[in-house]
Amino acid sequence: MWFSSPAVKAPLVENIPFGRGLALWHCRWAMNHMDVIAANLERLIKERGLSRRGLSLDAGLSETVVRDIVQKRIASPTYMTLVKLAKVLAVGVQDIVGDAHYAAPTVPVVGQIVEGGRIPSMEHEAAGPPPMVPCPALIPAQGTSAVNVVGNSVAPVYQAGHVLFFSQQDGVSDEDMGRPCVAVGTDGTAWLRLVQPGSVPGRYHLLSLNPMEANLFDQELRWAARVRLALPAELVLEAPND
Repeated sequence: MWFSSPAVKAPLVENIPFGRGLALWHCRWAMNHMDVIAANLERLIKERGLSRRGLSLDAGLSETVVRDIVQKRIASPTYMTLVKLAKVLAVGVQDIVGDAHYAAPTVPVVGQIVEGGRIPSMEHEAAGPPPMVPCPALIPAQGTSAVNVVGNSVAPVYQAGHVLFFSQQDGVSDEDMGRPCVAVGTDGTAWLRLVQPGSVPGRYHLLSLNPMEANLFDQELRWAARVRLALPAELVLEAPND
């Protein structure tokens, strides 16, 4: 039987649509971290001869946003707000948040998705500690890992730079059928593919997310885990390894 590559939409996040998931993305700063953010932002404003109101408007924000951050009337500015402010100030988000960003739990980036939807770096023991990124607040950090997309390997579903979060589990769950999954075969080969039941029990079809790539049929899998959330690179900061 021939399977055409499916028209796959970006996944749901625990039944929350992808777009809303981005809107809900935030960093889990404690209140004391606002002291660092407020001080850094105020210093950068003075160094560039700007006003709080002017910076807010130049960033496309409400005119009182920067004032509220500096005066700590906002408990936790969203990451997108910080991205917009950093762009106007010509600095990185890290220059505003200092160490506060890493108050969020972090998860390892265990591989890169390359041509054919393969994740070869998951097939070999890592030479050193993996990069770490903050775990989105929508997902429990425990048991969660991430992979990132290189080039057009899984376009048009995911684009270059997207970071995909998943939670590894034993075996293959019926709930993950028909969803984009990180899947590892019994031979250790790893892919990002849409998983469908195979023609015999215990086998699975791995359908390419890229219509130019061939599908794989009746594969034996050690495990498969659906993508819980995908974020573009600009919303994900790499955290330093200890």
